[in-house]
Order: sequence, then C-alpha cells, then structure tokens
Amino acid sequence: MASRLDRRCFLNRMARSCLGVATLPFMSGASWANVERQIAANGGRKPAKHVIFLFMMGGQSHIDTWDPKPGAESQGPLEAVRTSVAGIQLSSHLGRVAKHMDELAIVRSLTSKEGSHPRGQYQLHTNYPPLGTVKHPSMGAWILKEAGRLNASLPGNVTIGGRAAYGAGFFGSAQEPFMVNRADQGLSNLERPAGVTRERQDARLKLMDDLDSDFRTRFPDESVAAYTRYYAEAVKMMYSDDVRAFDLDREPDTMRQRYGDDPFGRGLLLARRLVQSGVRFVEVAYNGWDTHQDNFERVEELSDPLDRGLSALIQDLKSTGLLDETLIVVATEFGRTPRINGQGGRDHYPRAFSAAFAGGGIRGGQVFGKTDSAGARVVDSPVTLADVNATIAHAMGLDPQLEVRSPAGRPFKMCADGEPIRALFS
Repeated sequence: MASRLDRRCFLNRMARSCLGVATLPFMSGASWANVERQIAANGGRKPAKHVIFLFMMGGQSHIDTWDPKPGAESQGPLEAVRTSVAGIQLSSHLGRVAKHMDELAIVRSLTSKEGSHPRGQYQLHTNYPPLGTVKHPSMGAWILKEAGRLNASLPGNVTIGGRAAYGAGFFGSAQEPFMVNRADQGLSNLERPAGVTRERQDARLKLMDDLDSDFRTRFPDESVAAYTRYYAEAVKMMYSDDVRAFDLDREPDTMRQRYGDDPFGRGLLLARRLVQSGVRFVEVAYNGWDTHQDNFERVEELSDPLDRGLSALIQDLKSTGLLDETLIVVATEFGRTPRINGQGGRDHYPRAFSAAFAGGGIRGGQVFGKTDSAGARVVDSPVTLADVNATIAHAMGLDPQLEVRSPAGRPFKMCADGEPIRALFS
C-alpha cells in the first residue's frame, strides 16, 4: 500500500496513523536540574512533581460553590454544609468534597479586571492579557520547559477536553500541550497495520528519514524540525507500554463509577492515570459555568460531576501516596454576580471569585482571603490570577519570576508580577 502513495501522502499518513491525530504537539523538555537548590529555596519542602489543573471554563459562581453566604440575599435558595474542618462551610452541592476539607485550601479572595471570557481565560493560563504581537506560553508549557519530563515515552503536558488556545506560545512546539478531546476514546491507531512487522515499519521510517534529510539540511526551520520530532515521538509512544495510561477500559467499572460516568469524571480518571505514569502537567477543562440563565439549576447540575470526581481524585491520590507530590488546582477566569438577574442567572463578575488547592505541599483545612457578606468584594488578602500561577510554580520548586526573552527579544516572566500564596504552605 505504501508503495502506491506519493511522498507527501505517506508522511501525512504516518503522522496521523501513529496516534490518530493530525499533529502531535509535544516534545522533550529541559531536565529538572539541581533539585537540592529547589528544596532549599522552598524552605526544605520537596517540590511537587505533577500538576492537575481543573479549569472551570465559563466563570464559576463562587457564591454557589466555594464561598457560600448563608442567610444573605445574594445566596438565593442554595444551602451551605459543614465540612470536615470546624468553622468552614461549602456549598451543599459539594457535600462529598466537604468531607475532604482537611486536604483543601480554599482561596476566597481572587480578583481580576478581565470580565470577558477570552481575555480572562487567556490571562488565567498565561498570566498576561492577550497581545496581538505575541502568544504567551501557558503554565503547562512553562512547567514542562523548566521541570522537564518524568516519562520519556509520554507527553509531559496534556489537555483533556479543552482548546488549543493556551499552548506553548513563543516557546514553540516542544512544549505544546497534547490534546485529548474525549477521555474515553483513548489513543487510536497505535497498532501496526496487519502484515507489517516491526522490522518492516522501522525500514519504512528509515527510508522516510533518508528522504527528508536533504530537505532538513536545506531548510533548518523550527517547523520542519518539529515535524520530524512529531514522528519520533509518535513512534516512541507506539512502542511503549506506557500508552496504556490513556486506556480507561483498563479501569474496573466500580472505579469509573466512583469518578462519574460523564466527560469530566472520565477526564479526572484519565488525569490520575497519567500522573501515575509520570505525566508532568494535566489540565482537565469543564465547560458550562457561564450561568446567565437558570443559575441555581445549572450550578446544581454542574456541581455533581465536580463533587463526585474531585473527591474521588483526592481520595485516590492520597491512598497511593501521590497526593503529596501532585498539586490539584481548581480555578476559573472570574466569578458571578451576587445579584440575580431577570433570568434567574448570575452575570460575569471579575471583582471577586474563588479557587481551590490540594496536595503538592499545600496545608489543607484552611481558607485564605475573604469577601464581604454578599460575596461582592474582597475585604482581605486580594489574590490575582498571576498569584494563583505563582503558587503553582512555587509548589513545583520553580521561580515564578524566572525571565526569558521572546524571539523578538522582549522579556517575559513566568508569572508576570504574581507572588506565591506562601501561607498555603505553612
């Protein structure tokens, strides 16, 4: 069959057949050098090895989840429940998570100036407002570049159910996230075609490499080099048993039911499997939080998968000893208005919102920051989106103020002017 294909078709088919995708955007990162220096910089705390970033896409209502206001007019019909830590309450929709409050740190004082979804989401991921002249690297790209891979056979930066808008930016393809649209589909076309032995496939790949070598020499462009690396990475995954991490069918039905038979629950289960296999950074996107209409009904529906899946993830990572070295972050681009609009919804509200952290050296059982009695404004310890990401970097033993230059020569820091929330680690 291959003999009947022209060279371009052969290349495209090989790239697609390796993993069933058009491009394979991941590369090897820099090694995580000088761990002793990082431990010393973190006050003796061992850096986390992994991040699971849960992106509540659309603007999650803080009042209806992490920062309830019992008795306030802004609260509406929702009730608050006690948690495993005395004096801390969460939304009644998060009853399972409330039982793990001793592992959680809730930040209730986020504030931002970005009230549009694209701008807020971009800043959450990159620490910078969008600019027409530059694409900033996302935190997943930064972490992969600076911390490097733990498993050479698997991508170090994975996004599940999200979009490619928050990628490697000016870092280039080496740190681009590997996109998984649906966690339950795994990776397709990993097997060689019937009748094609390992030796025959290796011979085909060598022929392709020989044919490409002159072209690569004449055009030493990053995009050309990237295409070559995509093939190499795809073949590496084909020949590795570690790709089984992407196969949720290997989990028993009871485990899948614990996480929830829904896209977000399956995404969390896949995230757990990936960090167990050495993937450095995994984002799981959960869309639908833009509740301009029917806020209370929709938040209840949205919260059940979050409550079920997050509680299962915390419990599993703790039971396997991975929670200490895996930072879990639940974050969103902005909150929702305390005022209920005429359609029973809440509108965009960057002035005050919340995030949650667990594992990775975080001291659980605490709340940081505070909003007023209506959840309308931050009254104690304001936190920016860049501060959230600086906290992630700090947990990983990285310097949030690390500075690099873009290809145009402009200096950019990993977390802009963000500062870690150090109280979360004390």
